[in-house]
Amino acid sequence: MICLALTAGTHEENRKALETYRPWIRIAELRVDRLRHDQILESAQFMNLANAELGIQFILTLRVINDGGSWAHGEDERQSSMLQILQACQKGVLAYIDLEGSTNWPEVEQAAQAQHVGIIRSYHNFSGTPANLDEIVAKLYRQDGDVAKVAVMTRGSVDLVNIFSAAERCRDSGRPFILLGMGPFGTPTRILARRMGCLLSYASSALQGHVPAAPGHMDPQLLAEQFRYYEIQNSTRIFGIIGNPVMHSRSPAFHNPRFREANLDAVYLHFQVDDMAAFMELAKLLNILGVSITIPHKEAVIPYLGSSDELVHQIKACNTMVRRGSVWHGTNTDAPGFFHPLKELLQGERLDRALVLGAGGASRAVVQSLLARGFAVLLVNRSFERAKQMADDFVQHYPGMVSVAALPLADSTGAYNVDGALLAKLRLYGQLIVQTTSIGMQGEGEGKDPLEFFQFNGSEIVYDIIYTPPLTPLLVRAQQAGCRILNGWPMFEEQALIQSRLFIDAVRSH
Repeated sequence: MICLALTAGTHEENRKALETYRPWIRIAELRVDRLRHDQILESAQFMNLANAELGIQFILTLRVINDGGSWAHGEDERQSSMLQILQACQKGVLAYIDLEGSTNWPEVEQAAQAQHVGIIRSYHNFSGTPANLDEIVAKLYRQDGDVAKVAVMTRGSVDLVNIFSAAERCRDSGRPFILLGMGPFGTPTRILARRMGCLLSYASSALQGHVPAAPGHMDPQLLAEQFRYYEIQNSTRIFGIIGNPVMHSRSPAFHNPRFREANLDAVYLHFQVDDMAAFMELAKLLNILGVSITIPHKEAVIPYLGSSDELVHQIKACNTMVRRGSVWHGTNTDAPGFFHPLKELLQGERLDRALVLGAGGASRAVVQSLLARGFAVLLVNRSFERAKQMADDFVQHYPGMVSVAALPLADSTGAYNVDGALLAKLRLYGQLIVQTTSIGMQGEGEGKDPLEFFQFNGSEIVYDIIYTPPLTPLLVRAQQAGCRILNGWPMFEEQALIQSRLFIDAVRSH
């Protein structure tokens, strides 16, 4: 089930959320602790009416502050409010009440049992993911029919492996449970909750003014439609994008519809990854068949490949992995994806020099694509040594075609001291300027311009491979100067089309 957590301050607002999301949810949690105090005693009436008109059952929750809630009216009032609301609900309206694992309210539990209302016994940890999750789950059960709920802050890829491994053991026990990871690293647990064996996955309304009930809650419609939550089963093939950060990526919105169009049992989701070894362990655990790779892992994945094509050998960066038998095969779709929209923009115009900012995995694909088409490239990076190393990697195939310079940095006052010779060199190569770093990306260097010291004369073509936001500060400034500009969306679409064919083939061959 997808459970909509109702977190608005009034029943009227919560009613609007229920009506909006009813097609995609199977149950709703009324967070009474989030209500205005004058609304609390009207909770049973609200749920009775919503059940009669919308056919929805509820989980009744009054969460204390230490467990991520907002209840601040004392424990006696919390218990009496829970009991009063529970007893005023008509039969069948409440599916569950939620009690913290440490809570001992015999009178409330007896009332719930009398009305055939189940009990979710919950544990929350907002500081991290304990190693003994399945033991924590086991200790929450007190009587038959209890549902154990554990929600933990997922601090990294190792934690995510721990959650999925614990879920396997919990599923083997045959008792109902909910085990979810909070925060960006925990997102896969919310999408794959059914695959894990969880009773439900919580979601929150994205309506204005509604605060998510917990970090990482997704929109119910997004969860149900883009990620096909209700269709995911044990046989569903899993794909995704790995990066850090990665939640801004639109790759799931691109790939999931193509799986649907091809009538394939597959899903594509975000995996925020800070530890490649841990992710590879997770990939084995979940039998992941393919991934797109973005910043900062395009070089880090190479040691895990069993085979790779010529593009990966030349570029020394990989943005796509697919399982071939028992090994991972790597390729790079960034290089062909990068040049296709640029070719359309040029319309036959011939350029022979390019200035490329950055020396990461994406830059490698861009530089290879330009070199293969006869461009001389000036590679500019904050670390001269990293740029020099990258240039050296291309010497064998493209001798003498890559020059290197250090990107000037601002001093403590924000001023730049740019050497005149460097500035002349930047202008010489600046027929085409390609920005490949994360500077300017939403959530990562947002609002910054890596070339703010450089004045455009309007003749340059400026290509920023970032697509969120559509116009970075660099592109805005270039456009204002009269430059032709291009963002990363057309490149994304072109390279993703190539990936999509690889992913679809991987599903059909396994």
